[in-house]
Amino acid sequence: MFDSREVNIKNKTSGKGKNKKKQQQETMETDAIETEDVDEPDIEESFDKEKVKSLFGQASEALFVLLNKISLSTYTDIRLMTTLLVRDMARIDMCQDSNVEIIENLENFKKLPRLSDRSFALMHRLIDGRHTAGGYMVISRIVYPRLAYWTFELDVIPSSSAIPVSFDTWKNLMVKFVRIRAEKEDKKELSYIFRVLENLYQRCTDRLEYRTRLAQSVLDVLLVLPRKYHFEFVHKLDIFSRTERVAVRNFSIEIAPLLLLNLDLSGPDQCLSDCADGAEKVNEESSRVGDAILPDKSSTNSPTAERWNV
Repeated sequence: MFDSREVNIKNKTSGKGKNKKKQQQETMETDAIETEDVDEPDIEESFDKEKVKSLFGQASEALFVLLNKISLSTYTDIRLMTTLLVRDMARIDMCQDSNVEIIENLENFKKLPRLSDRSFALMHRLIDGRHTAGGYMVISRIVYPRLAYWTFELDVIPSSSAIPVSFDTWKNLMVKFVRIRAEKEDKKELSYIFRVLENLYQRCTDRLEYRTRLAQSVLDVLLVLPRKYHFEFVHKLDIFSRTERVAVRNFSIEIAPLLLLNLDLSGPDQCLSDCADGAEKVNEESSRVGDAILPDKSSTNSPTAERWNV
C-alpha cells in the first residue's frame, strides 16, 4: 500500500508541474502574439514636418536678433554650442544655390527660403568680434573643416570610399563666404583665414584625392584674399617645402604649379613678414602652425574644448 501511494503522489506532483509549465508557456506565446499585432509608431511620421520647420525658423529669427544685441565672448560653452547649431542648420537643406550673403535686418532674414541661407546669415553675425576675436570660432569650427574636406566628425573619408560630391559644394560655399568676409578687410579675421591655409598645407592627408582638392581649396581662398597674402603664401611655400615631412613636400609639389599659373606675383614683394631666414624657421613654423587653429575631434559635440593657441 505504501509503495502504491508513493507512486500516485509522485505522478500527481509531476503532472501538476507539467501543467503549470505548459500554462506559463502558453501565456508567454499569447503575449508574444499580442505584441506582434501592435504596430510600433513611426517616429518620423509622428512629427508634423511643416510645424517643426516653422518652429526652427522662428528659433533662427530669435537667434538672429539676439546675436546682434548681446556678446557671447564670456560664455565659452554657449558660444561653442551656438556655433555647432548654426553649422548643423546648414546641413538640413544645403545646396549649391544656398545664399551666403550678409543679411542686415530681420525683415530680409525672414524672407530667406532655406535654413542653409539662414545658417550663413547667422554665421556672418556670429563671426563678429563681439563674440570671438577675429571670428576664430566660426573659422575653426565651420569654415576650416569644410575647406579640408573633412566629415562632420573631423575625419577624412576612408581610402576605400570616394569623396562625396557634396563636399565640393561645401567647399565652394565656404570660398564664397570667405570672399565676402575678406571684403570687410578686418585684419584679425584675415589673419585667421590665412592660418587656415597654413593648416591645410601642413595637415593635408597624404593621398592624391586629398592633395588635389586641398590644393584647389588653398588657391580658391588665396584668390579672394588681398594680394599681399599671395606673396606671404609663396614665402610659406619656400619654408614648408624644405621640411622632412613627406606629406608636406608632396603637397608643395601639388600646389606650386597652381600658384605659378594663377597668381600675379609681379611687382614689389608685398610679403607681410621677413622670410629671409626661411630655411632656419622650418621647425618653428611647423610647430606653431600645427597648433594654430586645428579643432579637436573630441570637441565636435562637446562644449568644453577649444584648441586655439594663437
